Amino acid sequence: MTRIIIIILSIILIQPVKAQQALLDGNAAFESGDYRSAIAYYDLYKNINIEADALERRGKAHFHINNLQKAIYDLTKARKLGNENPELYYLMAEVKQHLGDYEEAIFFYEQYIHLNNEPNPKKDKANREIKNCIYNALNKKDEGVALVQEFGEEINTQYDEIHPLQSPVIGNAYYFSSNRNRREFEIISCTLEKNGVWNKEAKSITANTPNHDFPLDISPTGSSMLVLSKGNQIGTGRIIFSAYDSLGQETQIPVPASVLSDEEDIQIVNRNTLVFSSDQLEGYGGYDVYTITYNDGVWSNPRNLGPEINSAYDERYPHMTSDREQLFFSSNRPYSYGGFDIYYCESVSDDKEINNVGFPINSAGDDIQFRLDDAGHKAIFSSDRKIGHGGFDLYFGYMMRNYNLPASDSIDFLYVTDELLKRNQNKQLQETPDTLESDAEELEPEKEIITIDELPEKKVADPIIEEEPIEIKTPRSNIPKPESYNLYYEDRFDVRNPKNLNIIENIAEELLRDKYLNVRMIVHTDHREPGLPEFQQYNTLQRGKIVADELKGYGINPKRIALESVVFNFPAAKAEVSGNENKEHLEANKRIDFQLVRPNGQIVHDYTFDETTLPVYARDRKYILYSDIKEELYYSVQIAQSERIFKHAALRVYDDIYIRKETADGPNDYYIGIYTSYSDAMDLRTELEKTSLPLHKIVAFYNGRKVDATEIKALSAMYPDIEEYKNGLE
Repeated sequence: MTRIIIIILSIILIQPVKAQQALLDGNAAFESGDYRSAIAYYDLYKNINIEADALERRGKAHFHINNLQKAIYDLTKARKLGNENPELYYLMAEVKQHLGDYEEAIFFYEQYIHLNNEPNPKKDKANREIKNCIYNALNKKDEGVALVQEFGEEINTQYDEIHPLQSPVIGNAYYFSSNRNRREFEIISCTLEKNGVWNKEAKSITANTPNHDFPLDISPTGSSMLVLSKGNQIGTGRIIFSAYDSLGQETQIPVPASVLSDEEDIQIVNRNTLVFSSDQLEGYGGYDVYTITYNDGVWSNPRNLGPEINSAYDERYPHMTSDREQLFFSSNRPYSYGGFDIYYCESVSDDKEINNVGFPINSAGDDIQFRLDDAGHKAIFSSDRKIGHGGFDLYFGYMMRNYNLPASDSIDFLYVTDELLKRNQNKQLQETPDTLESDAEELEPEKEIITIDELPEKKVADPIIEEEPIEIKTPRSNIPKPESYNLYYEDRFDVRNPKNLNIIENIAEELLRDKYLNVRMIVHTDHREPGLPEFQQYNTLQRGKIVADELKGYGINPKRIALESVVFNFPAAKAEVSGNENKEHLEANKRIDFQLVRPNGQIVHDYTFDETTLPVYARDRKYILYSDIKEELYYSVQIAQSERIFKHAALRVYDDIYIRKETADGPNDYYIGIYTSYSDAMDLRTELEKTSLPLHKIVAFYNGRKVDATEIKALSAMYPDIEEYKNGLE
């Protein structure tokens, strides 16, 4: 009887804990933008129907993935339970507007305005959307403007898919940017078969960097892509032409920051003209549309297209024909279908009337990045209308009207051609110093330019961009010494915070002082790292690469820099203590450790994390065991070597995968396991031989460094089973 009572009490006590965990997991997924997972967790939370704040979050999650009726239910119930957040009214207004219930939408927008006494951008937008609701209520939608079709679930996700481009050379190849990895936007390519089926998995392309990357345009010959790479802060953007030669080698040609830097809306109009939007130049209010030209090696000043195009509102994402006459753009001016609508001007120079392209190209949401093909019939664009998969999705628009557009310019943008020629001339002059200057003027680029669609498969998915030459820095004479050499971060974009830069500068100073000293970095993250395992591993490695780039900036040879990404395999702090999240100490898991070592592996300075700085109850035994093993002989099974991210189902099966880079400019070596016994490593290799993994090779390490064949004999006295490893090598 006593045992039954104990079991019943255990069940009673456990259930609230599980319920509370569901709420915490739901909140974490909501904050990371994984709205489908958030809803699944909230549905497991038994008190959801009596907690107004939780209902509000679930309602917002439903809205983001376009479950409008469920959003209405949750938001209404949250309000009845006493949730006074004005955002509820604004969100309810958006829902009603997307459903076409304009009177209700106006009511909720007015309630939101009434509850906000202070001016704010959202209040201004609410006033605009009231005008848009009135416009839609009084005007009949023209169903005959176009047939709209989404790209499909193979391409569109609950996250944002934006900046669609179609290859000008291979018509069934498309490019776009997405934040589906929940970290940063990356450029993705995909191809469409004649039967309308996407025939290959969408994959990352070469031009991606650790920052947000957006494809802005492709040259008419398909030989280069115009890319924006930017961080989260204003002023961090770089506009780059990513050009490829016949060998698939990429050349990065940055546009001078004094010409263009943060502009996200740029299109190549013809051989010497770009059109773009900016809110940083003098204009008529908000974002305006400008053109800029390049002639004879000189960039012009930007030219505003004038008040006939630009308004007091935002004009963005221009798409101009090669003769600079016809223009499509998006604007959030009022009396439209809602949000940003797409507009058309037939003749820019004659100040022709600006017309709304119409429904269903335009919707109650934001309709942006409209690109029409040369035939003037098929368009591609991005929209957050509430009929897709969530966030911004990609759409085809088959126009009923046949726009008469001039052919695209057949010559590539001259700035790219000039820069490639200059670089080739400089290269040849360096190789043949006696070449006369007059001869150099006749030199032509040696390498044939190919399209980005023809790149070898092995080149397509490398998300690393070749940076501009690094200006060599010198450490300060009196560098402040850090209290700790453990480098902590929140995400990739704050790795370079001032405290961390000081640590890096101190490491660089030690390496410069002793040229026989190398640095080994071990990059950790915590269990909350978002994304699939392959992205978790790779994104963690990228943080170490940022530090490596900083060290290279001080003149440190990349061959002296080694990296290891172990994600959250060996956390220093427990994820939970007594069933509660270990919030106080979790920051210890998101860090980069350093070891300064001799070429023979001898550790001169060990700056790895000291677990004794954590209270005993918060320490995770995994890190303690890992630290002990790393000081001895251990074995791992190498499963792949790649210049880019490696994707395989095995990465989602095994939870002890890690990546090593023996040098900062070397390939990424993927490994499974850290075994003190050779036989355990053999068992794993036997298991992996049954898979399609490209490698299943056992590698021995001693003190964190690969064991050289010449060292085996010396190690065999202490570690007898290394003889078996030696036999395996033979």
